Amino acid sequence: MHTNLKVIFSIITLIISSPSILLADKASYEVFEAYQSYSKNWMNMNASEIAAENFHANTYLNNDPIIAFNTAMIEQEYSNNFSTLKENDYWYSEEILSFCKQSESVYQIFNHYDRYKKDGTLLQSQLATTYIMERRDDKWKFVYMSSIEGKWENTGCDQYRNYEFLKKDKQFRESTAARWNGDFIKLDDGYTFYEQANANANQHIVLVHGFSVPSYIWEPTYQEAIKRGYGVIRYDTFGRGFSDNPDVKYSTELYVNQLKNLLDALAIEKVTLIGLSDGGRTVAMMAARYPERINELIFVSPSGFHEDTEFPTKNVTQIEIDNFIKHAYPKIGQGQLSDFYEPEKFTGWDTRYNGLLKYQGFARALISTRKNYPKMAAIHEKIHTNKVSTSFIWGVHDKVLPLNEVKAKLIALLPQATLFEFMKSGHLAHMEEEERFNLILFEEILK
Repeated sequence: MHTNLKVIFSIITLIISSPSILLADKASYEVFEAYQSYSKNWMNMNASEIAAENFHANTYLNNDPIIAFNTAMIEQEYSNNFSTLKENDYWYSEEILSFCKQSESVYQIFNHYDRYKKDGTLLQSQLATTYIMERRDDKWKFVYMSSIEGKWENTGCDQYRNYEFLKKDKQFRESTAARWNGDFIKLDDGYTFYEQANANANQHIVLVHGFSVPSYIWEPTYQEAIKRGYGVIRYDTFGRGFSDNPDVKYSTELYVNQLKNLLDALAIEKVTLIGLSDGGRTVAMMAARYPERINELIFVSPSGFHEDTEFPTKNVTQIEIDNFIKHAYPKIGQGQLSDFYEPEKFTGWDTRYNGLLKYQGFARALISTRKNYPKMAAIHEKIHTNKVSTSFIWGVHDKVLPLNEVKAKLIALLPQATLFEFMKSGHLAHMEEEERFNLILFEEILK
């Protein structure tokens, strides 16, 4: 899915010519950086490591007692939560952190966040935790933690967002695999996270997500394919979700190689490819290069048919990354709601997305992808020449990639293709008109 591409592209254009915007030099920022190292361990499920090196005692906040965890309680809480979260393949939203100075050597931190189920529905909302960071031996130490009421609101404290602190290393992959149903596989350009069901089926479907939202966006279609007995795969492209964020050029060629490598590694010769939004570029190039491996090609609100502005340089600088995080990240999740025709039906979709902002390299991957768009006309002509069976599914209210701007072009480029228009959908017809989408996909296109 595009993170409202029109907004992102305008931001990218702006920051290329803008000076670097640095974080303010606040005393609390040093505490924030120290906090991030502990936060990484929690995200990687190392509760034992956290509990072993920290101090725990009961304390008071505004004369109200807060019950602290001792080491044994932390271990038990961790164990209990892990069981619940594992059952739901949980996903954290963005952490909103308030750093409150209590003295020259003590800061209190308040963290507000939500947890989501894999299907995007809320598992636990309005969660909040308080921490104490204390300066000992000239270092800030994480010395206390407890849960508090989520409704607690703070004023007058420095606030930070926990952006791009988590590296996708071996520890990250192990913790992710422990709580998620998918697997990691080492491909040419790095580790890819994928989920596969009905591996022994006769027909296989591969779901390719879009610009920034990873494979969880395909949840309703993935589950329907499983119910209908299809072999089905969904995966996170490089720079997104749980897959690696390699230090490479994020081109469509990179994504095609990732897809081909994945199919080769799983010994799958022929598939139906379904590309959503920016995934339309990947599946189009895959079909143009390897038509013998394609049963059906299905575009869902695809990128690649509208005109794209070219950038004079394909490289990404640290200044661009810093400015993108500064300007785009605070509102990037909220922008997801503009993908829907009726966004009020998808409460929480925006805050769930914000959990992606924890991963190092995400901003660079987004900017690099946009800078490295290829010209698609020859690729689409090749699909026509190869006589690949092609269908389009598109919401008529799509504001990200408006259908009315390219409808005539689709017919001219791929006259053999079938177009299915969804009258009550924006950019994500498979979510907004799920029942009709499934009927058309499985009982008309794949009948």
